[in-house]
Amino acid sequence: MARSTNFLEGIDGQVWSSTQKAISSNSIENVEAFISFFRSIIRKSVDYRKLQYFQQYIFFPSRIYIEITAKSTGSTLYSGLANTILPILPLHLKEVIWFELGFYSENAKTTDEKELLNQFYYHAFVSFNDFFYILSRKQDWALLKVALNYFQQLPNEIFDDLFQKRLALDDLKRSNVDSQNDQQIKVISKELEITGKFAEYKRRTLLALRYWLWFLYAEDLIKPEQLMDIFTELNEFRYSPDDEVADLLFFRTQDLRKYMGWENWDFTARPDGKIYYPPMASDWMTMGFLLDRIVNNNARFETIAVPTELLGSVKDLKLSFNEEANRILNDFTRWNKIFSLSNKQEFLDRLDALLNSVARVERRVIGEKERNIADAALSPQKISDFQNIVASEWKKRSVIRKLFLHFQNREDIGDSVIELKRLGPYVFLEKGKVAFIDGAYHQPIHGIERLGADVARNENSLFLTVVTKSNVQKLEGQYVCDLLLAEIESLRKDGITPTIIMVGREYLYRQNDIRSATSFDPVIPQEFIYLGLGNNFIGTFEGIPILALQNDLLVGTFIVADFASAFLMKCRTNEQWVDNELAVYVKMVTSEVVEEKYTKDPMKWKQTDDGIELTEDEAKTLIATSINIDVKTIADFFIMDAGSCRIGYIKEKTE
Repeated sequence: MARSTNFLEGIDGQVWSSTQKAISSNSIENVEAFISFFRSIIRKSVDYRKLQYFQQYIFFPSRIYIEITAKSTGSTLYSGLANTILPILPLHLKEVIWFELGFYSENAKTTDEKELLNQFYYHAFVSFNDFFYILSRKQDWALLKVALNYFQQLPNEIFDDLFQKRLALDDLKRSNVDSQNDQQIKVISKELEITGKFAEYKRRTLLALRYWLWFLYAEDLIKPEQLMDIFTELNEFRYSPDDEVADLLFFRTQDLRKYMGWENWDFTARPDGKIYYPPMASDWMTMGFLLDRIVNNNARFETIAVPTELLGSVKDLKLSFNEEANRILNDFTRWNKIFSLSNKQEFLDRLDALLNSVARVERRVIGEKERNIADAALSPQKISDFQNIVASEWKKRSVIRKLFLHFQNREDIGDSVIELKRLGPYVFLEKGKVAFIDGAYHQPIHGIERLGADVARNENSLFLTVVTKSNVQKLEGQYVCDLLLAEIESLRKDGITPTIIMVGREYLYRQNDIRSATSFDPVIPQEFIYLGLGNNFIGTFEGIPILALQNDLLVGTFIVADFASAFLMKCRTNEQWVDNELAVYVKMVTSEVVEEKYTKDPMKWKQTDDGIELTEDEAKTLIATSINIDVKTIADFFIMDAGSCRIGYIKEKTE
């Protein structure tokens, strides 16, 4: 009969309660029995690939440490238990990683098996990471050194073929002419990513601890001689400067609450009922990196090991380094107990060397990023989405155009040579190509959809300009309602039936406003609601629909007209345009435009916002990341019968 794999069925939180009782009994034998029990559970969880049980019990060293120290602190009664059990807790973690998981790694052949193995390793290293943190909170520096010694006995890598795969990958990259090795490079890179997780977890656990200890010194929670003593233990680990750079950028950009839990690290109890800002992991890790480089006089900053998606975060590093450096300089005497530098200038020289290295990388990163953007093809889907958004904004606000459709006084000139006006913006959007490409460098640009609204506003304004500057009969008056009645009466006297009143929105809220008149009816005619103009009409006056527009040309101006008779709209259409009327083009910048822009103002393009000076080629590449956007309608408006329209102006009162 096959053995059941549900070996933990029936075991629950009672086990921890029983462990606490064993500790309270002050029996070394009982506590060791529970530790053996936990190791047995962990071993079986690995054997049966039960990750959930492994996660549940791998943290037993931290929990036992907390329970025993709570009993032994300030009391000699539990000193024998503490002296026997506490030093072996990190040994158990080392053995789980080395033996239980080591045996698993020897038999993990497939990608799926290795990825599952990595999950076990991750939680094992999180447990070690958590143990280090608890020791630092308790300021148990002696046991921390013991734990570090066990930790550093772990191998740096667990798969024998890593070195050969790295060599093979380098060879493929060097010989990758015309991208013929792309698929092999992709496969081996993925394999290296999977098989390199062990080394990554180990390295990052030690780096985070090192940076945390620097932070504790900054908060005056560890003495300089104690710090240097622990660092002596840590310095036995061979750090890779290039991997450190990759790790720093990872630390600064990832969610460190979910990864290893560093965002939850704190050096003090959080006060109840008070606003409290705990330390941010990305900040103390940045400070730790800077301090390591200053102490070791190491200005190397290369991004060889940095994944592409993290390269963009390099641009913020100089500012962060300068902020941390200022904090150090403000307390330089204390910090120099660690640095042992001759003076502040030596510190500044080392800082400048590091900042210059970062600046060189930043320039290279900018160049690589911009080249990829400049070379990228435009995405038909991104362009289509943009066209739809722009068209939606245009339709929403093209009030005058809808009126001409309603009153059927619009003329399509087709391909006629009649000269009309271009209504809409032609935009050279600097660095705007990112909004119209696929891939890692795609970035939306908020607000460019307003170009559709700009076209509609241009149409509305052109129409009002044509009307107000025409030879239409003008009237004046001091009161809005009286003026409107005069215009209506004038039209009716000439046998004209007014079909629309156009007013500026700001006059709707004046004391003698139209809405207070007995001739006003707030019911909006249904036909305008169907047109989508329900928000633009406010009702009727003398039975005539009132259109309220926000436009400077209607400030103190009131138009009453038989719309169909008085006005004509001529427009050009094209089957390729939105609704045959709105053109939305997105085009890459040509080499001629690049040359023109650069020649006109080279320094504008050579000097970045971060103060980095680009070469001419880099500056031209930057220009090529721009985009041309052409949004327009082709139309014009005409007065067909000036006698079918009246324009009224409010005359200011004179004393």
